[in-house]
Amino acid sequence: MTPIVEYLNYEVVDDQGWDVYDEENFERAKEMNLSDEEVEDKNVRLTCIGSPAADHLNIVYNAKHLDYLQNRVI
Repeated sequence: MTPIVEYLNYEVVDDQGWDVYDEENFERAKEMNLSDEEVEDKNVRLTCIGSPAADHLNIVYNAKHLDYLQNRVI
């Protein structure tokens, strides 16, 4: 079975004033009908190689804007 991967743009998290570590962010985004058209329209794929440890994976992307990641993102 292929794992389910959900994406959430960090800009949405920031605009809404949500804590990036809050596990409810993906549910909040669903309730607000916030779908990520950029990921869906452009058929975005993960650039890392790995296998999720669970059947469901939530990814926050565009987190490069966080100050503590500035020197770690390539």
